[in-house]
Amino acid sequence: MPHNCMMCGTILLLHFNIHLNLLLYSRDAWRAEQIGLGEGVFFAHCLPDGSYDPLQCVDGKCTCVDDEGGPVSERRVHVALLDANSPSCFNATLGHQQWQWARACERQRYDALLRVKELRDAGVVVFPALPTCGLDGRFERLQSRGESLYCADVDGAQIEAFGVDRSDATARVANCHCARTRLTLAEAAEESALAPELPECCPNGNFRAWQCARGLCYCVDAHGAQLFQEVNEELLEQLPCYLGDPADPCSKVTPF
Repeated sequence: MPHNCMMCGTILLLHFNIHLNLLLYSRDAWRAEQIGLGEGVFFAHCLPDGSYDPLQCVDGKCTCVDDEGGPVSERRVHVALLDANSPSCFNATLGHQQWQWARACERQRYDALLRVKELRDAGVVVFPALPTCGLDGRFERLQSRGESLYCADVDGAQIEAFGVDRSDATARVANCHCARTRLTLAEAAEESALAPELPECCPNGNFRAWQCARGLCYCVDAHGAQLFQEVNEELLEQLPCYLGDPADPCSKVTPF
C-alpha cells in the first residue's frame, strides 16, 4: 500500500486556536475519535483509493496539499470563498463543493452531536442514531435507523430494500459490500447501455455464500471475490460453501 494511502487513514485533530498541528492516528483511532466528535475537531478527506484529497481545510481555511498531506504553498483560502478558481486544486469531479468543506454526512453528524450536547446539558439523556461517515466524508455503506440497520449509498439513501433488524443474527456481520457493488454495477450499466449480471445479495446486504452466472456457480468471500473452482450449476451441492438441503446461502452469520 502506498505511504500516502496509509497516511490519509489518520485523524487530523485541530482546535480553533491551533493551526496545522497534526496528530496522526490509525484508522481505528480515527473511528474512536469520531465517536466523540465535537466543536473544534476536523478530519482529513481522502479519495476513494485512500490517498489524500488534494484540497484540505482547517479551521475555516483551505489549501492544496501534496501526496503526503503537506501544504504545497502558504496560500490559504477561506472556506466561504471556495470555488472552481480558488484554490487551484479545487475539483468538482472529486466532490469539492462551492463555499463549503464538510460533506452532507459530516454536517448531519456534527449537527446531531450539537443537539445531543444541548439536550444532555439540559439533563436529557438521549441515545441518537448518528450517521457514520467514511474517510472521504460521505456516508458509509452500513447505517442505522432506530432498531434496524440498512445499506446506504454515498448520499445516505437506502439501497433497494437491503436492511436487517438489530436483533437478527446476521446484523452483527452486516457489511453491505454486495449492496454497494450491485448499485455500482447497475449505475455503470445505465451509463454504458450494457447489461452486467448483478451479484445476488443477502437481505443484510452481504454477498450470498455462492453466486451463479451463465450456468456456473462458485463460492465467494465477504467482498465477492471467487473462492475455489467453480462448478456447473447442477453440481451446486459440491461447493464447499453449500450448506445442505434446503441450502440457504445467507444463513451463515460469519463470512465464508
